[in-house]
Amino acid sequence: GDAAGSLGDDTISDIANGNVTDADQQALINAGGGLAADGGADLIHRLDILNEQREAELAALEAENARMRAEFASLSAGLNNMGRTIHNTLSGLAGDMKSVNAHTSNILTMFTNALSGNMQLRVMEDISDLDTDEDMNGKVLSCANNGAVNGDTNIGGITGSMGVEAEFDMEGILSASITDTVQISTDSYFARCVVRKCINNGAVTAKKDFDGGICGLAELGVISSSENYGDVVAGGEYVGGIVGRSKSIVMDSYAMCALDGSEYVGGISGQGKRVISCSSIVELNESIACSGAICGWADTEDEDLFIYHNNFVSDTLGGIDGISYDEAAEPVSYRELYAMENLPERFRSLRVTFRAEGLIVAELSVPYGGSVAPEDIPPVPEISGFSGLWPDTDLENLTSSVVVDAIYLDRLTGLSADYVREGSPLSVVIIEGLFEPGSSISVSDWSDEIVPAQHYRLCEALRVNIFSRAADLESHSVHYLLPERAWHEGEPVLCVHGENGLELRDYQIDGSYLVFDASGSEVDFCVLVGNWDPAVLLTGALLAGILLVLIVLLLLRLRKKRRAAKAAAEAQASPDESEADEQENAAEAADAEHEPADADAEAEENAVTV
Repeated sequence: GDAAGSLGDDTISDIANGNVTDADQQALINAGGGLAADGGADLIHRLDILNEQREAELAALEAENARMRAEFASLSAGLNNMGRTIHNTLSGLAGDMKSVNAHTSNILTMFTNALSGNMQLRVMEDISDLDTDEDMNGKVLSCANNGAVNGDTNIGGITGSMGVEAEFDMEGILSASITDTVQISTDSYFARCVVRKCINNGAVTAKKDFDGGICGLAELGVISSSENYGDVVAGGEYVGGIVGRSKSIVMDSYAMCALDGSEYVGGISGQGKRVISCSSIVELNESIACSGAICGWADTEDEDLFIYHNNFVSDTLGGIDGISYDEAAEPVSYRELYAMENLPERFRSLRVTFRAEGLIVAELSVPYGGSVAPEDIPPVPEISGFSGLWPDTDLENLTSSVVVDAIYLDRLTGLSADYVREGSPLSVVIIEGLFEPGSSISVSDWSDEIVPAQHYRLCEALRVNIFSRAADLESHSVHYLLPERAWHEGEPVLCVHGENGLELRDYQIDGSYLVFDASGSEVDFCVLVGNWDPAVLLTGALLAGILLVLIVLLLLRLRKKRRAAKAAAEAQASPDESEADEQENAAEAADAEHEPADADAEAEENAVTV
């Protein structure tokens, strides 16, 4: 239309009539060029408009796609929440169904008892897990034990067992009349049995089964926030650092001890059912059947089994029955355990406790993996008449706390050597004193180091070694059996080797033994006797006899002279008596003739006696 409008009317008329001139042709060409130019511009304009519309539509499509994706994500999250809600609802329904089944079972039992003539029914509900700080009934709270506990069965450091007995005091009684003729009385009560924030430091020992650091047997209730550091040993089954066997809840509790039993031995529970957030550092024999650092055994087919978030430190033990489980019974390093919140202070270092007669002598704090130096071990307290010692205990590279109990044994009052003389059962040397059990002595010959003094002969020289602790060697008595021949060789001389060599030592005679005091772990002594020749002794005796005879003869001669002088004096004084005196003198002279022979006999007898 625009192109046609640019042509004149004459030109259009000529074209219509077929009378086209050159001018008309030129005009037509000019009009066609203008038409092409206008059409191309219009086309470009229209294409631009189409591009703008396409981009707007694409942007709208992208926005719609984003909106749809957001709606789909929201729908998916809603479906997930719905699934969880359904799951939780079903779980709650399952729990409710269990409760309904339990109550239905109680009702059926009640009717069964009624039909059978049993008029009593007891129904119990454990509400221990609902315990609060305000609840005081049925609770053992913040108790500690430091003494050893020993018994037959159901033994614990805090409580022996947790359960319901026939003598339980019911909290409420409900009565209902079923018929006019049958009355059924049902005893219904709640049970709360809680052990909380208790600590045991004493060793717990049971002769038979069910032995635990806190409780021996837990049939119901809750053990929470409790700690055990005493060794637990049983002659039977079910041994645990916290509880021997648990059918209920153990949570937030810690055990650091040594364990031993025949079967079902665990760091927290020998057999567990619901064990939550507990930790242990324990030592036990890996060869024990059904043993683990958390639980010795757990019934995996039990629908109520719930063991979660427990950990332990050990390079050799498994968590439950020799097997570890992530999130349930998981091994960790000591560094990881140390970094945990709410870890008891005593878990941050190991403790070595030395006890005597149940009383603590010393407590040493040792880092994990550390050792106790020998000089840090305290002396054993003394008890009169007994010998005390620490048992052989490995105190190097410690990975758990250790309790060392002193052993007291009757002290020995004498030690005898296996050193006898030929033909005699008597021991040559006996040491008298107080010695610890296991002490002994040895006797050896020492004569090659002795050079006796002149006129002395070595009878015997012995070296005695005493093997006992140093405190027993401060003072003791030595009993020495003198050889039989030495008793006939004069008085023995005893010499003991001291700081200045051989020293004379006094002694006492006890039967055939010489007894003297000594000290130290080694006693060297010798016995000397006089060294006189028998011929010399005999010659001396004879000379002494002759000398005695001469002395007797001299005395008799002097006596005779005195008598003669006396007789002469009396004769001059009294002549009338001279005759009588002469007769008396004659008699004395006759007696004197016999006196030399008697003197010789007496001298000979004296010589033999000497």
